Amino acid sequence: MHMDWNDFRYLLAVAEAGTLSAAAKALKVEHTTVSRRLKRFESALGRPLFVVESSGYRLTAFGEEIARRAAAMDQQARSLADPRDDAKALAGPIRLTTARALAAGYLAPRLLQFCRDHPGVELTLLADARVLSLARRDADIAIRLGRPEDSDLVGSHVADIEYAYFCAPEIADRALAGEPCAFVDYEFGNDGAEAGWIAKRHPRASFAFRSNNQQLQADAVRVGLGVGLLPKYLAPDLVRLPWTPLPPRREIWAMTRRDLADVPRIRLLLDALNGWFRADRALF
Repeated sequence: MHMDWNDFRYLLAVAEAGTLSAAAKALKVEHTTVSRRLKRFESALGRPLFVVESSGYRLTAFGEEIARRAAAMDQQARSLADPRDDAKALAGPIRLTTARALAAGYLAPRLLQFCRDHPGVELTLLADARVLSLARRDADIAIRLGRPEDSDLVGSHVADIEYAYFCAPEIADRALAGEPCAFVDYEFGNDGAEAGWIAKRHPRASFAFRSNNQQLQADAVRVGLGVGLLPKYLAPDLVRLPWTPLPPRREIWAMTRRDLADVPRIRLLLDALNGWFRADRALF
């Protein structure tokens, strides 16, 4: 069976873009051309490559395997190209999603420097309380809390978040002496083991400030409003109190879709993320 490399190019474009129109724009052709090439390729292979959903085109299991091989072939071909093409290979959009506190309290300055170092990358940082779907192409890379259960994603366990009770230096003596202190906590109804920790273990506690944003909680603790249960990375300048018990550590995973794992700009950012977390392991 004769295979045209352009068929693989069209497959990868649709897999990355998620829609025919977006793939057509990236390929600089009409969307009808993309549709025709895709149908012809599927007919030649004898199996469907995509499932069409309301949100766009999603690779089938067979399609993912073909896309993985095509991406590897594309990467090998690029490695033989003129070195001056490297910058072009690293250019393009990346959508990264993560929790708001991790974005503002740790990732933001590093990502800004990454953008300065790689001006061809168009980075969108989606700091959201919602878990955005990589499968639906809401994002390209996700930094998630907790071990992922989606087998269609690939990535690595980059760090573990440690939680502890923290306070500002001016109230540390009172807190360590066991005198009553107000608490800083989540608003009611938040998910996560740490969200209800204080209320369960300090049922008579008074609260000076509540927020669903851990960065704002840390700011409230920093100005002396009370004691907060915070991730260690948000409290390098605060006094850690030796109070127990503490919530279990939470794993941080850097994830992407299988079809994007070998895309040069995606690989570049994933490698950078792994390096940052590895270098700053003590911070977490």
